[in-house]
Amino acid sequence: MESTTKNNSPVSAYQAAYEHSLLNSVTDNLILNTFINTRIASGAAVVQNQKIAVHIQDIRKCVWLASILANSAHEDHRRKAQTFAALVYLNYKDDIDIARAAYVVMSRAGNLIATKFLAILFDANDIATNFKLDFGSSLNYELESERESSTIEISKNYFLTTRFQRNLWEKLNARQNIAISAPTSSGKSFIIKKYIEKRFNELEKAVILYIVPSRALINQVSEELRRDLNISEVDIRTAFITDDQLRNVAPKQVFVLTAERCLKLLQYSWLKQFVLDLIFVDEIQNAEDEGGRGTILEYVLRELLLLNEKAQIISAGPNIGNAGLAFYGIFGKEGVEIKTSISPVFQIKTIVKPGNNDLQVIIKAGDGVDYTIKINTDSDIKKKFEKNIGTGLPDVIRYLGGDNQNLIYSPRTDYAEDWALKFAETKNPLVDINSELSELIDFLREEIHEDYFLIDCLQKGIAFHHSKLPDVARKEIEDLFLSGKISNLFCTSTLMEGVNMPANNLFVVIPKKRTNDLSGFEFGNLIGRAGRISDSLYGAIYCIERKEAEWAESYYSKTYEKDIVTVSEKSLFPSQEFIDKLSLPFSSLDNDGDKNTIIFLRHKLIRDEKEFNEYLRMKNVNQASISSMMALIQVDVEGIIVPAEILRLNPSIDPILQNKLYLAIQEEGVGAWVVILNPNFKKSISKESVPDFKRDELSFYWQLVFIIDKLNELFGLRLEALFKQGIPMSTNQMCLYGVKWLDGKSLKELIEEDIRFHARHINPSRRIDINNIDQVNERIKQVVNISSTIVSFILVKYLKLLNDHLDFIMTDKEKDLYKFSLALPIMLELGSADALVIQLISKGITRSVALKIARVFPISLKEQGVDIVLWLKSQTTIGLKPIFERYLRKMNMLKA
Repeated sequence: MESTTKNNSPVSAYQAAYEHSLLNSVTDNLILNTFINTRIASGAAVVQNQKIAVHIQDIRKCVWLASILANSAHEDHRRKAQTFAALVYLNYKDDIDIARAAYVVMSRAGNLIATKFLAILFDANDIATNFKLDFGSSLNYELESERESSTIEISKNYFLTTRFQRNLWEKLNARQNIAISAPTSSGKSFIIKKYIEKRFNELEKAVILYIVPSRALINQVSEELRRDLNISEVDIRTAFITDDQLRNVAPKQVFVLTAERCLKLLQYSWLKQFVLDLIFVDEIQNAEDEGGRGTILEYVLRELLLLNEKAQIISAGPNIGNAGLAFYGIFGKEGVEIKTSISPVFQIKTIVKPGNNDLQVIIKAGDGVDYTIKINTDSDIKKKFEKNIGTGLPDVIRYLGGDNQNLIYSPRTDYAEDWALKFAETKNPLVDINSELSELIDFLREEIHEDYFLIDCLQKGIAFHHSKLPDVARKEIEDLFLSGKISNLFCTSTLMEGVNMPANNLFVVIPKKRTNDLSGFEFGNLIGRAGRISDSLYGAIYCIERKEAEWAESYYSKTYEKDIVTVSEKSLFPSQEFIDKLSLPFSSLDNDGDKNTIIFLRHKLIRDEKEFNEYLRMKNVNQASISSMMALIQVDVEGIIVPAEILRLNPSIDPILQNKLYLAIQEEGVGAWVVILNPNFKKSISKESVPDFKRDELSFYWQLVFIIDKLNELFGLRLEALFKQGIPMSTNQMCLYGVKWLDGKSLKELIEEDIRFHARHINPSRRIDINNIDQVNERIKQVVNISSTIVSFILVKYLKLLNDHLDFIMTDKEKDLYKFSLALPIMLELGSADALVIQLISKGITRSVALKIARVFPISLKEQGVDIVLWLKSQTTIGLKPIFERYLRKMNMLKA
């Protein structure tokens, strides 16, 4: 069916309906009315531009137009249709005919998940299953057919899906390689996890790899999988460790790993057959990261593919324009692109301008239409914002956020904490605090510090969330927020790294990530958190503008979609420019992406000229440029004698520097580079007494210092800590924290020791006052940061590098003699030298909980060789605090 425009050019019926002035104006008016209804319900006084009357005959015409749009193949059309359906229902909830029409439009638009809110249509005892009324024979058939085809069944449980989810489900079950592009709220991760569950149900033996972008996501994903999978049959692991722990495992395994942790899996796979059936990569856009993570991810994915050509491969990310092309560029094979920009919830976008005694709220409706309303306030919010953002935010959140779930975005960790504390100052302590919140507060007092800022916030139902939180606290906060027991959460860019925390409302004051402006892609990813399909049809975004900074309009008009360009692709083109850079001294380059690409290509060439050529051809580099690049890189790597099988274990570290390490080990001997057990191993030896001992008689700490000092001379560990992690530390300090971490000390013990040390620091500028809670909390944050970056990342990275070289050089006798030294990287990464604790952590249990479990595991059972994990799963309680046992039950590690 066609209509015509004024110049008689044909326009489809869909486009005509999409552009229809009545549908647009009615939808805009309903957006305004929905916003005002919410404000009135929360008690705010709206003093200007009250609700706009919408005539019922106009509604009926728009229902017809929306029903046309709902059948379109174009996503913009269907989005407008389902938005109208949700809005008209929200404004006329008691009208059965409107609810019926809304259901039909949502069904045709492929958004049946949202129909659960149309409660008026369903039997109260069987919501969203049995209709109260009849739609008529033809419509009944259509709607029942759509509902049936949109329902998937797993283990006798039935789940309603959107059209996007259904399409993804079908392609997954056809065993196709898939490149997914979909917003955060689209439900892609839900379908992936259900597919993993289905695969395990169907197969007698299977190994699945689930790659997450950060260590913070490991525990979240593994916990969700534990809830869905039969863990008596499926072994869920969050670290790939020794051969011993690969024996006697279940035939069904799923590994939840970061790209860095995949290197151990690759090392094992190169030596022994280890076949993966499915590889899923979440947040694939991280292949763009120029700081080193991007090249490691691309390297790992390429190597995994070469080893597992028959594995099904799935990549996913939000708002990716070239998902299919990016898939081919990374894997070298085709992937079916499944893409959507539609979310099951719609969003109301606003710009908020604080005034002297009011809030001016600009509601961004469709096609450039803005509505401005004013909300009377009882204070001068503008003046408060001029004083401090944290001082101005509480009133804005009170008037616009109400009692809903509110996320408040902060560009920096310290801002998030400061704003949360200032918000807490305006609140009274909760009268009836729930048990889970109370248990978290007790945990923080006993396991972190009694003066920890987070405690003050939690007592008032508020929290902050960032990467420097202790692991158990971060996970508990996420769960408490999702369950509605924390209403206001101040968070940083961790939200954009895949953490799943949708909210009713999102507040943004500063559109930055640390000191850098958010890109359109990052802003789109961030605001995708506004809207919880679990309890609402829509979410609201509040961009707060102060007088000196008007920014929201430009961000709302940005393109949120982007093409993925890997780090190497950014550097390789234009090819001649990259060739010119190859001719320069490596140290003169100032771009991390160029440096990492050169290191990446050096590894490729040393390992295999054919792979070097094939990789660059896959990137569409012409043969002449490939030859020039090869010639220049060959000159760089000409003197390298390190075997390629050693170099490939650490693809992010320059092979030229690795060669220097290899030569130093050969020159000095293995004994100069290992930690040696001896009677003084755990003794305290003063710096002045060190010369009185032979090297192999020194304590663990001083032996580690000697090794780290030498690694620092070659690789610049201190500079990496300072410039990449923002932590100024000597190698002695790094080793001190490392030794304490391995001793199995709790975070509280580490924090208290750190505070005591800084209270009597010889340098007055670094000395703290233990009665100053600001200074105490700064040390708390630093200890957590040091543990997660300096100890668990930098020390691990370079000790692993060292041990990969040593393991190749050592005899079997030496490997047995120095097995403690060879195990240091994995012990430091997981935070313990205790084999039981390491086993528990490798199953996804956080370090703090694993330490507690190991301490209550009966010594008699340990002596008998009883498996601690099997023992744990057989217990209903092990005598730990409720917060720990609740955590273990969520992971299905304790009997219910």
